[in-house]
Amino acid sequence: MKIYTKCAKCRSEIVLKTNASDRFVLAKKIGETIDLSCKSCGTNKKYHVKEMKAEESKIVGFISLLIFLGGTSGIFFYLWPYFFRTSYIYAISALIGVLTVPFLIYQAINFGQSNKVKYFNAKQYG
Repeated sequence: MKIYTKCAKCRSEIVLKTNASDRFVLAKKIGETIDLSCKSCGTNKKYHVKEMKAEESKIVGFISLLIFLGGTSGIFFYLWPYFFRTSYIYAISALIGVLTVPFLIYQAINFGQSNKVKYFNAKQYG
């Protein structure tokens, strides 16, 4: 999850590196006002916790996509010889079911990220 605010002068994003789950935890760790400096224009300003917003991390999304694609293809190539050897319908459905494990991991990671972002943005401080 990426926590950020907009610069008061140039409106570029200022990213805050923290693992706070909501604004209350952020205020407890850092304080109600956070002194941040803009990398674009160099302006230093104190921002209130209410001005912080969250969005999903692109890195976590990319990692979950790699897990999905790599896991699915790895399991598929590993189980490929068994698809044609078995004629038992339940064994085939079990093999196909195993292929859904990387998808479930991908969904869990993305769902967790979106829930964290919704929770952070929904909780207002003060």
